[in-house]
Amino acid sequence: MNHSNIVTLDEKGRILLPKHLRKQMSAGPGTEILMIHDSDEGQLRLLPLVKERTARFKLLLPDYLGSMVKVMSIFADYKVNVIMSESRSLGKGKLLEWHLIADTSACGDRMDDLLKQLSKSPIIEKFEVD
Repeated sequence: MNHSNIVTLDEKGRILLPKHLRKQMSAGPGTEILMIHDSDEGQLRLLPLVKERTARFKLLLPDYLGSMVKVMSIFADYKVNVIMSESRSLGKGKLLEWHLIADTSACGDRMDDLLKQLSKSPIIEKFEVD
């Protein structure tokens, strides 16, 4: 169900999310919220990063064409939906560092299996999860 509210920016550019929306989003004090600006549509989307449903991954992979795709197939096998990612090369043809924020809610009780699969993957040099 969609809800609409008109909110006003304060003098510091802040907005107050109405209580009923915070409750529906499971967003309490200290909850991080990812803001996505869609310039084509002129929209701003807010996605709460609720710890029980999201995870941050930091991976170190070989820097070659297709290495990220192989890791994405592992995430897909466990129904992990990548919300945002950022990668950078640590030396062309050497290593790349890949940071992801992912929705893990559909992974359910298979999160430990996912982590084991990532640790066994020959493509992943190193990874960390928050």
